[in-house]
Amino acid sequence: LFSRTRGAFAACFAQWRMTPRAGVVLWAASIFLPLCVIGNKQLHYLLPLMPPVMLLVGWLLDRAISESADQMPGAVCALIDATLLGTVLAAPGILFAARHVLHQIRAVDWEVATAVALAGIIVIVLYLRRGRPAALRAYLIAGVLIFPPIIGLWVPTLEPDESAGVARQIHERYGDGPYVFYGRNYSLPLCFNLRCAIPSMHTPEQLIEAAAKTPGVVVIAQKKGNLSPPAPPDGFVSDMTLERREQTFAIYRLASPTSAPATHN
Repeated sequence: LFSRTRGAFAACFAQWRMTPRAGVVLWAASIFLPLCVIGNKQLHYLLPLMPPVMLLVGWLLDRAISESADQMPGAVCALIDATLLGTVLAAPGILFAARHVLHQIRAVDWEVATAVALAGIIVIVLYLRRGRPAALRAYLIAGVLIFPPIIGLWVPTLEPDESAGVARQIHERYGDGPYVFYGRNYSLPLCFNLRCAIPSMHTPEQLIEAAAKTPGVVVIAQKKGNLSPPAPPDGFVSDMTLERREQTFAIYRLASPTSAPATHN
């Protein structure tokens, strides 16, 4: 993503005075540049960057397969060529990732690697015989067919703390909630997978007030790294615990759903 963003930036800046895409470049740069500075880069931090980057990359790919492709900067052409040819490395990379994360290579890993390898070979053959535009068209078609199931189905199986599985277990037991987070940890991926906005309560007093206003509230206390939530106030009992390799989700509810704990003066 970052390499393609740089390529799109380079192409845009090369024709800055001739393109109406200046606003999109500034939009992307206002997100992309701070991400280059901060040390903590989590995957979901890239979500706000996706719309402007997709506009820029789409424009770049349209140019690459058009008749004016020979007018593109050499560095951009080299980046596209490296992307087309380098994708072949994704096939052994899939097997390496499965071995590194799961300590085994499953049948589905071989199937995914084979599909990527075949697509890569087709792209290389077209590149050698018909040139960059034909290879790029085949690459885009292969991406439409292969990347969605890889990202949506295969990649989550490699995530030991996969939030979709946590959300599924929580939803199976508590339905649509209502939910609140308790403590300083807040999980945006869990909100996404539960398909709801979840308020956050940082102190026992806030949690007591939320329970009084929302009967039957389900409290999610997330322990991640060295950051643990405070102990729940009197009246809340542990109802379920979901342990993952890097984090733990403790679920609390009121001992008596019909009555909230008394507030402390």
